[in-house]
Amino acid sequence: MKKQRAVNRLLSVILAIIMVFELLPTELAVQASPGGSGSREDPVVVRNFAELKEALEAEEDLYIRVDEFENSEGVDYYQLEEGKDYYQTSVAISTSNNFRKDLELNTFIDLRDKSNGLEYLISNYGELTIHGNGGIAFSIHRPGFKYCPGVINSYGKLTVWGNPVIMGHTDVPEALCGAVSIYAGEADIRGGRFGGDGSYADGPAFYCHSADITISAGVFESGMAGGHALSINEYADLKLSGGKFQGIRLWAEKESYDLSRYIGDCLYLINDEDLEDGTGKTKL
Repeated sequence: MKKQRAVNRLLSVILAIIMVFELLPTELAVQASPGGSGSREDPVVVRNFAELKEALEAEEDLYIRVDEFENSEGVDYYQLEEGKDYYQTSVAISTSNNFRKDLELNTFIDLRDKSNGLEYLISNYGELTIHGNGGIAFSIHRPGFKYCPGVINSYGKLTVWGNPVIMGHTDVPEALCGAVSIYAGEADIRGGRFGGDGSYADGPAFYCHSADITISAGVFESGMAGGHALSINEYADLKLSGGKFQGIRLWAEKESYDLSRYIGDCLYLINDEDLEDGTGKTKL
């Protein structure tokens, strides 16, 4: 009888150990998962590029938060890799039509591509809102391209508010990588800092094509001497009521227009010289 009890105790201990080891992977998986239902109260928290891409491309409305971000080993940025992070395309992340994504940035994400393939990081076809006190920097290497849209190329609806930083950069000679290009749809810019960098002075940091765009705040910078931060195409319906601009370019078809129609009551300059009309003029 005593022997049987000892055997039962031993079996119980072994079974308990097995159950503990079976539970360990599950617990670890829960900790590593982005988690969250995707609501503002219970956001999807992402920590690396794969999770960010998955969340932004998901075919559902999501509130996404980034508090920290994993870099590549041994460097202070994340190196994008073709075949791993994207596949033979000019864009790394594409948001889906008819879905809303709210991206809260509480840290700075530095992404770099050396594959010669990417033109921009995010192609927005849905509704994308970006805010927070962090930011995204995207550096490309695309020989033969004088100007690449850079971080965001939007065909849907883009909203930016708060203090996020969105910066594009390229090391290609006589080229520029911008921050945002609005090709279609609409945009509502109520804050943020936007910048383009490179050596191509005719490339804008923020480009407005055929879209409905409202800019009421924000800082728009050009990384080149004599460059312009904001470029307005003849097809754009742009309403300016605020912001600071290191250079504004109107396409030839609009140069005869009353600039106050576009400038409004905001802070601006063109080619390092103050304009004669408008109010609240200043240099950055």
